Amino acid sequence: MILAHKIALDPNNVQETYFRKAAGTARFAYNWALAEWQRQYEAWKADPTGLKPSDPALRKQLNVRRPVSLDAGGYQERPTDGHQELGPSV
Repeated sequence: MILAHKIALDPNNVQETYFRKAAGTARFAYNWALAEWQRQYEAWKADPTGLKPSDPALRKQLNVRRPVSLDAGGYQERPTDGHQELGPSV
């Protein structure tokens, strides 16, 4: 027997905006990492003396691309993790 619980989200406007930004950030990171991995892997296949692409190396490259503060020309509202206060649900 399979038991399941359905949970419906009913976010307010602020929460919905946050969810959309978080999903867009995750989609960007995945697509960027996939394209970069493929590019680096093809370069490595052409010249095996170089470094093979790795997950930690890609993470470091992605973190360099992330804006840190507004003073550095970054974005004020950038979802970073799921621990941000979203307020009460409606």
